[in-house]
Amino acid sequence: MPPVPAVRSPQEAIEDFKQHTLGKLDGLRCPVHRQAPRVDFHGTSLRTVSIRMSGCCDALIALANQKIGSCPARSLLDAQRTRCDIIAPNMTVCIAAICEGGNNIVIAADRMFTAGPPLNLEFEPPLSKIEKLADACVGMASGNSLFAAEMLDRVRGHLKQNTGGKNPKVLQVANFAKDVYTKFRNEKIGETLIGAHLGPDFAIHSERGTPLPTYLKDQPGMYQNMVIQTNNYNLGVEVTIAGCEESTSHIYYLANPGTVASFDKLGYNAIGSGAIHAMVALHLGSQSPKSSLAATLSAVYGAKIAAEVAPGVGEETEIGVLSKGAMWMCPQALIDGLKEIRKESIQKTTPDLEKVQNLYDKQRGSGSVSKG
Repeated sequence: MPPVPAVRSPQEAIEDFKQHTLGKLDGLRCPVHRQAPRVDFHGTSLRTVSIRMSGCCDALIALANQKIGSCPARSLLDAQRTRCDIIAPNMTVCIAAICEGGNNIVIAADRMFTAGPPLNLEFEPPLSKIEKLADACVGMASGNSLFAAEMLDRVRGHLKQNTGGKNPKVLQVANFAKDVYTKFRNEKIGETLIGAHLGPDFAIHSERGTPLPTYLKDQPGMYQNMVIQTNNYNLGVEVTIAGCEESTSHIYYLANPGTVASFDKLGYNAIGSGAIHAMVALHLGSQSPKSSLAATLSAVYGAKIAAEVAPGVGEETEIGVLSKGAMWMCPQALIDGLKEIRKESIQKTTPDLEKVQNLYDKQRGSGSVSKG
């Protein structure tokens, strides 16, 4: 009599599926950015399991999809299809760099806007991504432009209500933005995860004050799954807060799930799909808070141009300068001038290929050979 196959629990079946799928992605790296894909699994059974995947660019997403599509773990699904929800990378670039010993910040951005599901659109309208939050403080966001615009509007509202018309400290602005980000994320979790899974019945109980653990006390497996999904929920928005005060400047980075990091020591930061290219360009250019305003204008413009090779970065460029109590947006004539200066500097640094050829011909004709 053949052995009876062991009956696996739904949790064991999902775990097997996870391990098979992750095994297919093991070692996969983006050919451009050398980053690995990020994968989250959601669902309480093989019938409802879904894969939520994000990555640095479209090339990585396509490679990961191809790997998953050929995954033999599909035999674990018992003829049930999984859903693979793709999180688009944050298609843009926003840059901020402190200079003149903290007296100024040069900011730059493209004009690529992204609308998330269900639209999934990218477009480059004549709108600024540099959002003024105070006289010398701005916010720039990458990711879902609709989410970002709503959050920055809320930050402005908080500042108006709580600062009495006075210019706030940059850290105060960053903390307001952090609170708004966290609250907004919780709202979206309620809308897209908890509300979508539990329906109007939980909404009624929630209005009566029933917390989620109490509502699901008889279904611990579902409650555990909801906790995992909420912890893994990514709003898909990054924000740079940059501003100048009396004699110093600050750059703060805000990201999921609502954490703030200071980039004051490094003196510059970039976000979006072009961030790696921009950061490398600034690093190679020896950018620092001690750099002059002229050098930083040139470096930030060059970083924006370097970022344009990344997917989803627009060709339009806007640049501004923050100083004590003021923000000045550069006119197009200045940006065009930076373009010409950059072109001239590239031409000057081009090696004299004729000399290289003559040197090669001379040495090759003399019959010289290398030792070893």
